[in-house]
Amino acid sequence: MLELLDKSIIPEINDITTYVNNPLFNQFYKYVIEEFDIIPLFEFSKCSWAPGWNIKFKKGGKNLCTLYPKKGFFTVLIVIGEKDKEGFLELVPDLSQDIKNIYNGSGESRGQRWLMIDLVNEDTRYEDVKKLINL
Repeated sequence: MLELLDKSIIPEINDITTYVNNPLFNQFYKYVIEEFDIIPLFEFSKCSWAPGWNIKFKKGGKNLCTLYPKKGFFTVLIVIGEKDKEGFLELVPDLSQDIKNIYNGSGESRGQRWLMIDLVNEDTRYEDVKKLINL
C-alpha cells in the first residue's frame, strides 16, 4: 500500500495509479506526457496544504501543472501567473462557471493565482483543465 507521506519511499506511477483508483488519473497523466512530450517529476512536498508525494509537469522551465493524488480522485494545481493572465482572460468565455468560481475564489498573491482543481470525472471541469494547461 502506497504511503504518500513517507519521504523515504519514492513511489512509481503504478503505485500512485493504484492508490488513486480512478481511470481518469491515468488518462490525464498520459495526456500531459504525450501532449507536451515531457517527463514527469515525482517530488515530496512538505507544504501544509498537501504534504506528501506529488507529480510535477514542467516544460521549458515553466510548471504546467502539479498532480496531488487522493483516494478516488486527484487535484490539479495550475498557477496563473502574470504572463498567463492575458491568455487566461481571453479563455474565460470558453470556461465553465465552475472554473471561473475557482479562479475568482483563489485570491491573488504576488501576481499569481493558484487554482486547485479536483478531478473525479471526465466532464467540463476536466476539459477546462486541459485548456488551462495549454496556456
